[in-house]
Amino acid sequence: MHTIANILEDFFYCLQLPIKAIDENYNLIYSVGVSEQLEDFTSSDLFIEKIKGLKENYPFSIIDFENNINFLLVPISKFDKNKGFFIVGPFRSVDNTYRNIHYLPDTCIKYIYNLLITIVDDKFSKGRINNQFSPHVKKAVEYSIKNFDSPISIDSICNELNINKSYFCKIFKSETGYTFTNFLNIFRVEKSKKLLKNSNMSLLDVAVSVGFNSQNYYSSVFKKITNKTPLEYKQEIKL
Repeated sequence: MHTIANILEDFFYCLQLPIKAIDENYNLIYSVGVSEQLEDFTSSDLFIEKIKGLKENYPFSIIDFENNINFLLVPISKFDKNKGFFIVGPFRSVDNTYRNIHYLPDTCIKYIYNLLITIVDDKFSKGRINNQFSPHVKKAVEYSIKNFDSPISIDSICNELNINKSYFCKIFKSETGYTFTNFLNIFRVEKSKKLLKNSNMSLLDVAVSVGFNSQNYYSSVFKKITNKTPLEYKQEIKL
């Protein structure tokens, strides 16, 4: 709760856009800048139905509620879409309507999303790793984040931590919800997305830069995690 509150407050102070967080059952976690009337609006059955109707695999979505009134919907966890959502807005998509609501052209949306994700990554990396993980898992996560672009295996991590492999795999899965390999692959894929925006880098260069030892394996992992190939993702972000 404390970390979510810090994320929302920092985001609101930067942009003055109302923002709230809801859990997997669509109940309010925390909100900043959201009036009582707006709270009722975004908690309505119609609004929740619009959220449920969205596709599962997306970094963010725009909810076009009515009459050019929009909201930005972003999963709280990029790793688990069942952790709830951030809801940013309302904002208007047309410049000549609702002067009391922020106007945001389409070109701004990705920058707003990127700011929110930057704040989320910063807060969770400081809060979640320090407070929720046991010492061995915390060290494994920190080591992986620091050395993701280098060869890392479960054996090398266990040697680094001087811990039994079977025990490490058990506690890592228990505390994070992921196998160590899956966690590392997801982190590397997220890092690679930033590099894919650089059209000068080949897919092989991107793969090697984030720690994969082959382009084919990187592409296979990327597709499994995002339901898109790296090339499809790269073409999509150019649109």
